[in-house]
Amino acid sequence: MRYFFALLVLFIIVACNKYNNKKSIIENQNEIKIIKEYAYEEFDLLEENANFRPIFDTIIETVNGCSELSKKELIYYVNVHKEIDSSIRISIDLKYQKDVYCKAIDGVFTYNKAVFVISDSEHMVDLFINTGLKVIYNCQKENILMNDHNDALIGGWDYIVENGSFKCISFGICGKQWINEKYYNSKSE
Repeated sequence: MRYFFALLVLFIIVACNKYNNKKSIIENQNEIKIIKEYAYEEFDLLEENANFRPIFDTIIETVNGCSELSKKELIYYVNVHKEIDSSIRISIDLKYQKDVYCKAIDGVFTYNKAVFVISDSEHMVDLFINTGLKVIYNCQKENILMNDHNDALIGGWDYIVENGSFKCISFGICGKQWINEKYYNSKSE
């Protein structure tokens, strides 16, 4: 009887173990593994319009003043686009360098030891000057997450061009946030 009981316990342990292994293999077969690959690609070297410098100075100073971001490899991702009312909006997002996709970059420039990448060259004609030079930059190749823009966002600022000058309409960085509701509510009405 003892022999039968020991065999029964052993059989149950082996059977449960096999079931658990099959279950974990099935679960693993449903996982999607995303591999981040990087490439050195060539981009236009741009120069910022002098009117941008006070904005960039303020943003860089704010980021440098945030102790939790010190010694991180950061990049400023600038997107220029037209709103429905034809106003120009400039969004500047702070990201980790490794999270910027090559396909999203139209140009690169540096300012005060900070690296900026520009997206949407169609609307940047008056805001940035193409130097005619090229720069090689290490960026992430396309993968399944490419359209998940805000996934890697550390901080951000939105400006509009109003009467030839830049007006901040929102920002969020290091636990501080502000938004000018006038510019966000009027878009949805």
